[in-house]
Amino acid sequence: MSPFSSNESLKDLSERWCRARRAALRAVVARAAGDDAEDHLLAQALAIDRDSTLRHVFENSLKLGTGFSRFFHTEPALEDLPAVLTQLLTPCASGTWTVLPEREPALRLERAGCPAATHGAAACDYWREAISGLVLGMSGLLHARHASMGHKDPSCIDVFFLTTESEHRFGPIPDEMRATLEGAVRLVKRFDSRVEIEFLGIAEGILYYREKRGSGEVSTASQLKSAVQRRFPDLSLRELSPRPVLAGENPW
Repeated sequence: MSPFSSNESLKDLSERWCRARRAALRAVVARAAGDDAEDHLLAQALAIDRDSTLRHVFENSLKLGTGFSRFFHTEPALEDLPAVLTQLLTPCASGTWTVLPEREPALRLERAGCPAATHGAAACDYWREAISGLVLGMSGLLHARHASMGHKDPSCIDVFFLTTESEHRFGPIPDEMRATLEGAVRLVKRFDSRVEIEFLGIAEGILYYREKRGSGEVSTASQLKSAVQRRFPDLSLRELSPRPVLAGENPW
């Protein structure tokens, strides 16, 4: 029997994952083991060092997932994830699962938020990184969060897919935004006609893009940001440049 269809195995994994997350939080809070609730430790850790908290929970979850799959000599398939995550007591697993019809297989989970969202964006980020690490370790599958109520989106949307170059890595750019983006690119080209801007998609209020320029050319990021945010002031921009992924680092 596959461990991913065994309630006993998944209960054990859920308990181990909880301990792994608490260990990640204590690495930041620097306290001895105790009975503090995860929510309490999380609030403390995020107040001390948000980035370190997210890094630790991703790394601990990745190690646990990898060890679990190695022990059982098996990995969950994409279609197994809904049943697996539902039993792992993550607040992010309930909702409507959909098989996406695009060329590459993918699963989409949409929900109306969870109690974690009431603690703000950083708490949502914590669970995002925990899920990403565990799923990557267990299966090699990738996880992206396109929207979350903690980041003031109307719902929470997670997507699970196969490759780093997947069209599912980011959420789609709304049609009503495209004219503004095209105008922003035209403005940027007034400063440097050789620059090329590729918009990749949106996730949790961030517009991701790639700027292609020669080694001697100056970045036009500030001009692009100004042009876009005049129309969409709540939208952040982030350039993604190709770079190697370090061991244990979230590939996003």
